[in-house]
Amino acid sequence: MKTGLFISRARGAIGEVIDLDQLAAGYPGVDVVKTYEDFFDAREQEDLVRTITQEELDSVVLAGNSPKYYEDSLSGSLFLKELHDVGVNPNRIAYANLLEQIAYLNKDDPRAAQIKAKAYVDIAIARLRAAADVSELETAPRQAVLVIGATVAGIVAAQRLLQLGFGVHLLDRQSPPPRDFTLYTGELAPTVAWVERHPGASLVFNSEITDIDGMDGDYAVSYRTDEGDSKVFVGGIIVAISHEHDADWMAEIRPVLQIDVDADGRYRSKNPATLPVQTSAACIAVVPPHIDDSQMVRDKIAGADSAVLQIVTTLLSREVRQQVAISAVDDTACGGCGTCVKTCYFKACTVDLGRHRSVVDARRCRGCGKCVVACPTGAKDLLIDPTAAALDAIHILADTPPLDGVRILAFSCSGCGYPSLDAAGVLTKDGQAPGVPASVLPLKIRCGGRLDSQFVLEAFKRGFDAVTVIRCHEGQCHNVIGNLDMDRRLNLLREVLRAQGIDSDRLRLIDTSTIEGAGLAQDLHQLVRQVKEMRGVTHG
Repeated sequence: MKTGLFISRARGAIGEVIDLDQLAAGYPGVDVVKTYEDFFDAREQEDLVRTITQEELDSVVLAGNSPKYYEDSLSGSLFLKELHDVGVNPNRIAYANLLEQIAYLNKDDPRAAQIKAKAYVDIAIARLRAAADVSELETAPRQAVLVIGATVAGIVAAQRLLQLGFGVHLLDRQSPPPRDFTLYTGELAPTVAWVERHPGASLVFNSEITDIDGMDGDYAVSYRTDEGDSKVFVGGIIVAISHEHDADWMAEIRPVLQIDVDADGRYRSKNPATLPVQTSAACIAVVPPHIDDSQMVRDKIAGADSAVLQIVTTLLSREVRQQVAISAVDDTACGGCGTCVKTCYFKACTVDLGRHRSVVDARRCRGCGKCVVACPTGAKDLLIDPTAAALDAIHILADTPPLDGVRILAFSCSGCGYPSLDAAGVLTKDGQAPGVPASVLPLKIRCGGRLDSQFVLEAFKRGFDAVTVIRCHEGQCHNVIGNLDMDRRLNLLREVLRAQGIDSDRLRLIDTSTIEGAGLAQDLHQLVRQVKEMRGVTHG
């Protein structure tokens, strides 16, 4: 493994809190260490990519922005794709979040920021040692799109797609005509007639979606009507459901499409500012549902146009490349017991009866890691979140000195917990939140359901004063039942802690969402106060 450590000053936002020269000097054994003013400066990106190529690096640490920034910003993921194109496997890129969760949150405590920066770069490097290469699937995208909802937005999206030469399957669970009579009167009547008569359009009413599997560019959608069961194959999916009339319908399809929602059950995009229609998948888009039909038709049309553009940007590619984020199976330890089959909500796990081994379907696996935790023999591991990397991170964080009198390990799910910490950092920078105590040490995990009991036990064994899990609110888990699985496991784990003489109250849960950063910061301050009282700490 030949590694490059690249550090960003984030145009001074990191450099004014953390001594980055000192940080860089701490890694003489790393093949290449370079500091940049900003990873998102065109000239510096060119130098970074050139360095990877010239030095023949095969693994990279990006120490700067949050990993969520690359995923949820417009074009952030395209920079990562460029790194892949010059030979860095997607699973060989690790991140140290120096900006949102260190420089912003510890702007008034440079010592704590310096200590934490070193720890999180160490964690990123350790992760590269534990990570295996992941494969990529190349898919020729299907030139058809499923539109869910015969609403104004749904009909307009269908019309745009048909004009672009895509086939359209439009499904609605109601009988025609839909409730929105705007479609059948006035200026949109010609649009409805054109879509209904188009040979490339298939309109199905009184339908119930029963299953969706696949990946960007290639989805199989099963549905049921009075005439029986049917299946269509499409490259992308546009959800155009009216919140006022079909909130319960959205609740039904949201889990399988991994559509994020807010506390009121309304759709929330990856990034409302720059990616208003995108979900966690590039080829699944949601036209933001209006609370009622009083909104102007032009807003619905604009939403439909955005959704279509989001989808076709990928579908017009010659091929779609996607990282395979499946759980790996150790055939020497797997006995084909079927526990993973019962655990997986997405029906990704099956048992090969001839070999008595678990098999994972890459088209269905969402990489949540629940099956890894549930496996009774330890035969499973998550390629993009390996168990060894998590244990290494716990050990590294356990070796940091108590920065505020205590040490609290904060497992943070990637759906809501980690983004909420990022939001707390941004709000702290702007003076709108109290920051997060330096004694809280975040550790990102894929899902609350990925939390292994051994992680918690190891944390207490290594001397942490408390462990908390920051996760999605009930009913909003991105992996549907991750919270439920974790609750069951933690209830048993608390009994184990008590049996070992550990106060089970030192294990806490905090529910949050991506927009509740200020509230999360307050919750963590309260947690630190309570843990200090519990542990008899009277000073920082």
